[in-house]
Amino acid sequence: MKNSILLSAAILAGTAFISCNSRDNGDDKSVNTVRQTESLRFGAIRFQKSNELKGSAGDYFRDTDITYTDSISLIMPEELPGQNLSALRDSIIRMAFDTTGTDIDKIISGFISKDAGQFSYPIHEVAPVDISQADGFAYVSGSVVNYNPALLVYEVAISSYNPGAAHGITTRNYLNYDLDSGRILDDKFMFDPAKRSDLTAIIARRAEEMTDVLGPTQIDDLPENNNFYINPEGEIVFVYQPYEVASYAQGLISISFYPAELSECLTAAAMKYFNLDDLN
Repeated sequence: MKNSILLSAAILAGTAFISCNSRDNGDDKSVNTVRQTESLRFGAIRFQKSNELKGSAGDYFRDTDITYTDSISLIMPEELPGQNLSALRDSIIRMAFDTTGTDIDKIISGFISKDAGQFSYPIHEVAPVDISQADGFAYVSGSVVNYNPALLVYEVAISSYNPGAAHGITTRNYLNYDLDSGRILDDKFMFDPAKRSDLTAIIARRAEEMTDVLGPTQIDDLPENNNFYINPEGEIVFVYQPYEVASYAQGLISISFYPAELSECLTAAAMKYFNLDDLN
């Protein structure tokens, strides 16, 4: 990775002040910025690399080999006075790249090598090709989708298109981070494990009621990876990926509830968090 040192250095330098730093080194595109929203500061990681899949031309009935591009754009929480955000950043990295570690350059390099190498052709780096022009691509993006003084909701979206495929696919996964306590509001915090089947049944009934909007669904469990987020209206939104409970054409299936509607399935900690103690 030609600019791995610059990438790390720019992030570390950027967190020391409120500014915008840009680096562009040859074929690799990397831009790192920091901005401040109230007291929470963010850094950005952007990277793009294209690889040629050597020997693929004949298999795809082409004159030239296939070009595959990996593109990454992540907003990363960097600093919140009085809090250690390492657990939040680690969770974002795990969700985006299916691994953990502190060396982001090494993580990105490993992700790209594995992703481009999945087609079993030798890979050869070429000048960057935008994902709109590449024969195949993976685009990993991370952004804040809900933010207030008490809560940060983070989304990792992964869009990919395999060369020659009928269509691409996009998945979206979420993290809910309580800024007051400095903890992730995950399924263990939120939902009573003894009520998992009851919660699934509630979601399935709501989906059936929404058939005219969602189309037909087959819900018999919580979303993969217990995927949910809290939206700006305070609703708990369960998100199923394409193909998970419905046809590809129906896309993501999102089903929302006000917390009080799920009170029988929430943990005591979640009931307190949503100020629903009086319902006990």
